[in-house]
Amino acid sequence: MNKFRLVQLNNPYELEKLGISVFKNLDFEDLRGSLKVLFEGSIDTDEKFISYKSSSSLPNVSRGLHYQSSPYHQKKIINVSQGSILDVVYNVKDEQQTMYMVELKSSDNLSIEIPGGFAHGFLSLDEVKFNYICFGEYSENHETTFNVFPSIANLLNLSKPIMSTKDSSFPEISVALEC
Repeated sequence: MNKFRLVQLNNPYELEKLGISVFKNLDFEDLRGSLKVLFEGSIDTDEKFISYKSSSSLPNVSRGLHYQSSPYHQKKIINVSQGSILDVVYNVKDEQQTMYMVELKSSDNLSIEIPGGFAHGFLSLDEVKFNYICFGEYSENHETTFNVFPSIANLLNLSKPIMSTKDSSFPEISVALEC
């Protein structure tokens, strides 16, 4: 079994060292209500397929760690609008096989851009609402799942995560926590 390294980050802005952009959200309120700008800015002009998705998860649910190989890389912009998650990213070209984990909370008021060469997934710490925009078409034939969340839950003394049948069908990958 391959052994991957897992590095705990102190805050979401440390993801910028990996080439992952972090954006402070903008909130506007008036008598009509409120507007939350999750992401506003330039994006690659060669991206043709875009999907915006929202999900909700019960506590201790894992989703991912998913990756799509070329030519079906997917760039994602993610946001936690309710609750908190342990977010995990992995640059599949990293020869040291280092995954990065950081807690993201809705109170952080952040959106994060994950480049196409990264695998991504999360473990919900409580009831979560999660939003994401995918740039690039989904291709099941080009998707790989890194089944790391049972190992992460074990390292953190959490219950075994609730996983989809698809995600749990992949072999479990062991990770070791580095501080």
